[in-house]
Amino acid sequence: MEDYEAAVPFYALAALGVAVDCVAPGKQPGESCLTALYTELPGHRFAVTADFPAAAAADPSRYDALVVPGGRFAEPLSADAAAVGLVTAFVALRRPVVLTCHGQLMLAAVGAMAGVRCTAYFSMRPVVELAGGTWVVPEPFGLCVADGHVLSAIGWPAHAEIISMLLAGMGARVDDARTRRTACPHPLRRELVFPPAVVLVVLL
Repeated sequence: MEDYEAAVPFYALAALGVAVDCVAPGKQPGESCLTALYTELPGHRFAVTADFPAAAAADPSRYDALVVPGGRFAEPLSADAAAVGLVTAFVALRRPVVLTCHGQLMLAAVGAMAGVRCTAYFSMRPVVELAGGTWVVPEPFGLCVADGHVLSAIGWPAHAEIISMLLAGMGARVDDARTRRTACPHPLRRELVFPPAVVLVVLL
């Protein structure tokens, strides 16, 4: 998987108090997955924090969103029946699904691309169109395309926008602290407020 596309959502969401489960087919909690940098050089060892079979078998409604990081790892993941079933369940619930780079292949694999506007890495355009989706050119690279519960982007350059949209999709709001009394008043202070949330990140 692409290093930034796994690490940035994980750490950004965790910093905001969101519980994040990272799972991978064939991996147990405590084991790790090797990430790759954009040039496909070895990246970091990314820790698996939850059991994949348990997550796949659990009621998907316990999760508020699903993140599928990009990278060509999505190709073998799309052939994993349990992973396909997991994405199918999220699509049926219409919970936010974040797909970056090649992760959109998972939406095609579950037969849920038809009629969806999305963007992705350029080589994914034929997949998107052949699966019945509407291709959106990723210009600028920071573009995030939201179509219902599906959030898509070319990759890590769009992290700021895609995480912002994901938080909004999970019910987050920005509370203007100037309109109420606070312990640390500041003219520029803002506070992100949202219900307790749990996000599932699928790795390989």
